[in-house]
Amino acid sequence: MKVKTKRRICGALYAFAMAVVCILCTFPFFWMLSISLKEQSQAYDPSVWLFSPIWDNYKNVFVNRNLMKYLFNSLVTAVVTTVISMVLGCLAAYGFARFRFDKQENLAFWVLSLRMLPPMATVLPFFVMASLCHVLDTRLVLIIVYMLFNIPFTIWMMRGFFEDIPCEIEEAARVDGCSLLQALQKVVLPMALPGMVATAIFCIINSWNEFCICSLSHIEQSEYTAYYSTDVSVRIRRSLGRDVCRRCDFHPAYDTICHPCSKIYDQRTYLWRG
Repeated sequence: MKVKTKRRICGALYAFAMAVVCILCTFPFFWMLSISLKEQSQAYDPSVWLFSPIWDNYKNVFVNRNLMKYLFNSLVTAVVTTVISMVLGCLAAYGFARFRFDKQENLAFWVLSLRMLPPMATVLPFFVMASLCHVLDTRLVLIIVYMLFNIPFTIWMMRGFFEDIPCEIEEAARVDGCSLLQALQKVVLPMALPGMVATAIFCIINSWNEFCICSLSHIEQSEYTAYYSTDVSVRIRRSLGRDVCRRCDFHPAYDTICHPCSKIYDQRTYLWRG
């Protein structure tokens, strides 16, 4: 058998294997989308593949159940948490990467140990403190809790990126008249941009997918605080608890939750470089 023929066969087998993997990975999303476009009587029948799509389920979720407000709560919490975590984490990571001080590695390991702490172990203390400070059932308490887990992750991720940047580049910028902050802003941060994007994406994922802490921090909700602080995953869970038979109504909500995570594929270049 010729070499070209072997290469073609190997290429065809590789393409077939990749196609099978892609189908297996995307099928759950296709299944959720198909159920969200079915009528209630067809939602429980897996044999129905050909049907007339309807948009009443999306209307019921976004208009009658006002899902957009809870989606906005999740988006605000994730974005604010990520921005603050990136600012504080990058500054701390730069300090660990460029400066030397006593017990530096011990402090760095202590920061990492905060990330090792199980989230559920912190629920009760945070619940008590939030209740005493009268910030329970607000976005503020969620942002603070998520920051405590994202900042250590940001520090350890960005420290490696800053250490990979040669110090001579910063020294050259200082010789040209830049201050320390100007060298950080104009030289270091642009070079560390792929790592910053990758770290920010992971912070958003961690905040967006968090469910346990958010659900337990909304135990004593009034209607006002529930509307202005509940995130989308908690809202879906509570709606399912009250109306489990309306299966097709909640698949549009599931599609909405999964969509922001799927958009991360557009930033795959930064993820690979990070």
